[in-house]
Amino acid sequence: MELDIPVITSNQLLPFHSSKVSETDFELLCAELFENELKVRFYLYGRKGDAQFGIDLISEKDANGDYIAVQCKKVKVFRPSDLVKEFEKLKSIPIRIHKLYFAVSCSVSTEVINMCSNNVILDEMGSKKPDSIYIWADEYLSRKIKTYPNLVGSYFGLMWRDALYPNLKENEI
Repeated sequence: MELDIPVITSNQLLPFHSSKVSETDFELLCAELFENELKVRFYLYGRKGDAQFGIDLISEKDANGDYIAVQCKKVKVFRPSDLVKEFEKLKSIPIRIHKLYFAVSCSVSTEVINMCSNNVILDEMGSKKPDSIYIWADEYLSRKIKTYPNLVGSYFGLMWRDALYPNLKENEI
């Protein structure tokens, strides 16, 4: 017996490119997301105009004196050449980065993904080379954020939160 039941899905991608989500909002959203996911506190790394070496968010120092860094890219396109530019900026960073994350608001090509494991590019960073590099692009970023209704409501509005979680009770937020 085949059931004829309508399939209703929610929008799979969050509206990162809405004019209501500024670059600063995107960075703060990423800070809260990474704090929730990695269980460590994150801070904005400096202010606009400071020498940030391609880093937007930095974690508290771990027991080994290392940091986790996040580069937040609220962009419509992120090309391999963009990734190379970000790696160039990182070469001068004065602190040791243990893990590096790119939080990107658009989809990325397999070339960008593969470049993150390309030791030739990373080896040029010498002792500043991160142990691990991750890319959380639009679809994965959306899935991660949607596990936190409070983040959806805070950064995309209560209408988005209520549409994604129609049975959510106020005490569950």
